[in-house]
Amino acid sequence: MVRVVLTFTFDILAHRVVPGHVLAVRADDRIQVRNQPGLQLPLGKQFTINLDHKASKVIPVLAYPAGSVADGYVFKDSLVNPSRVTIAGPESIIEGVREIWTDPVDIDGKSESFQQTVEVRAAKPGIVIESVEDYIVQVVIVLEVVERYFEGVPVVAENQQHVLELGQDSVEVWLGGPRLLLDQIRADRLSAVLDMSGLTPRAEGYELAPTIRFTPPLAERDQIEVSFYPPGVRVRLLDKANGNGLSTTG
Repeated sequence: MVRVVLTFTFDILAHRVVPGHVLAVRADDRIQVRNQPGLQLPLGKQFTINLDHKASKVIPVLAYPAGSVADGYVFKDSLVNPSRVTIAGPESIIEGVREIWTDPVDIDGKSESFQQTVEVRAAKPGIVIESVEDYIVQVVIVLEVVERYFEGVPVVAENQQHVLELGQDSVEVWLGGPRLLLDQIRADRLSAVLDMSGLTPRAEGYELAPTIRFTPPLAERDQIEVSFYPPGVRVRLLDKANGNGLSTTG
């Protein structure tokens, strides 16, 4: 017994075969099926011919990235243009198809975004892609972003004109940015700097927001986010002029 799935309506032995019906016939001669020149039914055999409706639908096209990006980078996204494709085939087959994939897009060792023209292929026998055209895949690759936490980062005052008392001598620092940069940073390369320019003694003192300093300087400083805890450092200035070193802040 041979099962043949056909996607069209045809006549056998003067009987109209309706899609969806199953018809068992005995061939008295070799039968060649119209629109299927390579398909012949051998002489004198019993056949079950299973017919199906031909249908079509539009489904999403998804990119298929293959490989791993370079160290310190991450694959973020892939966009396909056009993003949808029309497929046709036996209704019983295509009703279960939800998406279709492009040919593999090689991202192995890549460290920057790129685009590539690819083909889309039917994943199941019997499916035909009707909207054949070039598909462009835009691959988005970005730096891997991580977080680092440091405690005990020393507080350093600069440009002071008066005797200084700090409310604390260290702070906690949170850094966020590219992993390739943050992997180079150690706690002993960090300091929290207070700029005392223009400050004079006053009764209520000051609460100053520190800035981060990398030693040696980091050229890619603008790629790093910095937070301090606490966000401000209490400072008292002592008036040298009074001669006894007493605080003028009370």
